Amino acid sequence: MCQISNINKNIMNVFSKKSMRATRLEQLASMLQSEGLKIRRLLFFDPERGFNHNMGGVRTSASLEDATKRINAITDGFIKFHFVSHRRLWFEVEGIDKRYTLHCANEYDFNTKEAPDTNPYNKVANELVKALKERDEMEKMYQRLIAA
Repeated sequence: MCQISNINKNIMNVFSKKSMRATRLEQLASMLQSEGLKIRRLLFFDPERGFNHNMGGVRTSASLEDATKRINAITDGFIKFHFVSHRRLWFEVEGIDKRYTLHCANEYDFNTKEAPDTNPYNKVANELVKALKERDEMEKMYQRLIAA
């Protein structure tokens, strides 16, 4: 009787843990977010003046094209990032005709201060996970349609 109880606990532990695919997805999203934060600083941060508070344009001499290629190469172009400013970016996922835009208000327009919760680059991982789950659901629906 005790042995059956232990087996049931082991089965429940297996089902309660995240799948390996979900864990890898979260790791990838976290890595892309981390890389995006590095690129944000590289493109838009000036040591003397801080971040560029205009909504567009690259402030530093870093290459926007090179930075974009670097992050897009992580997924071989499956996820494509576009950096607009330190407060705005967007990405696209192959197979979804949708742009996922992340942005927040400009400090000078709405008196928002630079903080982790106002930084759209800190939301990349969550939004990527949502987008990739959305893509999986779309793929499942497509497979059902062609099977019918």
